Amino acid sequence: MDLSSPIELDCPSQSRVTSPRIFLREIYGIVMIHQPHKTLTLGLLLILGLSYCSEPATEAHAAQTASPEAAAVTEDSPTAEIEAMLHEHVAILASDEYEGRAPATPGEELTINYLRDQFAALGADPGNGDSYFQSVEVTEITAVGAPALTIQGSDYEASFAYGEEQVVGSQQQIPFVTVQGSELVFVGYGIVAPERNWNDYADIDVTDKTVVILVNDPGYASQDPNLFNGNAMTYYGRWSYKYEEASRQGAAG
Repeated sequence: MDLSSPIELDCPSQSRVTSPRIFLREIYGIVMIHQPHKTLTLGLLLILGLSYCSEPATEAHAAQTASPEAAAVTEDSPTAEIEAMLHEHVAILASDEYEGRAPATPGEELTINYLRDQFAALGADPGNGDSYFQSVEVTEITAVGAPALTIQGSDYEASFAYGEEQVVGSQQQIPFVTVQGSELVFVGYGIVAPERNWNDYADIDVTDKTVVILVNDPGYASQDPNLFNGNAMTYYGRWSYKYEEASRQGAAG
């Protein structure tokens, strides 16, 4: 198969978007990373948990350490209270109202304001003067028009509509990207894992070709506990790994 028509990604005006990031001082020995969607959320939950764990010992706590039976988690125990609190924060941040929390979107604005309010309620001082935020420039790359994707075989041709049937993109900050006349090669899950006796690229030359790869890893896709980690997907199932491995194998796309 060949990509007979060019896949084009035209980025004539790569815009720089100023995206706020929460900036805090070190609290309870945890350094806050300026990325609210992942690490910072975890940091918030850890801090909230530590604030509970650092409470003075009470008779109830002493009773729990006195006997294994008393250490069991109950609805009124500190552990249950912490779990309920963490669940509440996660439920709020993962709700539809936050729209995925992507940078430079209303969802991000809701997210950082929520985290700011929670840190302020804990008594955390701002780390950027009198502000909890630090502006960070990010580059946004948007496909212009409708990039074409046409696959041509020896006796057939198939075209796919952008948006409905295919989506193309690039992480390279250059004005124009094109892939044309590149042979398609199916490589299964695109995984090379010697420790698991698995190599999808064995005896396949993909140099300067475009690889077609299945998402996930064999264990997660099949839910077979005997393959990889079963329903717990490994890094081999991530898109980032598949891109990296395809590049190591010499693929063009």
